[in-house]
Amino acid sequence: MDWTSLAAPLARVGGSLLGGLVGGPAGAAIGERIGGALGGALGVPATPEAIGAAIDENPAVAAQIVQRIEREYGPELIAYAHAQLAFATQLARDEKSEGWTGYGWRRLAGWSVPVLGLWQLLVGPVVQAITGETLTTDFAAFVAYAGIVTTFLMGGHTLKEVMGRK
Repeated sequence: MDWTSLAAPLARVGGSLLGGLVGGPAGAAIGERIGGALGGALGVPATPEAIGAAIDENPAVAAQIVQRIEREYGPELIAYAHAQLAFATQLARDEKSEGWTGYGWRRLAGWSVPVLGLWQLLVGPVVQAITGETLTTDFAAFVAYAGIVTTFLMGGHTLKEVMGRK
């Protein structure tokens, strides 16, 4: 979910800390925690749309709830955001220090899908039309390969979005 859309509504009701956290670089990671707390306190589903609508519907009540959550959970959320940023920074350093093998496989796998797609959809049929030789594989196999590569290349986020979070 895109929690960055909550940054402005939260700031309007005095939730500059929460708004800054969901709108900042750790927003995707911390948005679910903030959304869960806000959704529960506001009595709405923990989605950016529902929380934003609840804030717009009754800003005075939302302001009190947002400020209470900032007081109660602010230090914990800041520490969590710092930990997320530190982890991402360390991961980037580790991948860079390993050389090409640490990060290059993502690029290679990422480019393999469009290259094989062009082969499957353009080059192979043209060669087959000219020479009569079949140079492509079953299209379903290509689609399966593209799905698997995309799922793992995106860190499993694609799979989580398709299958839903449990």
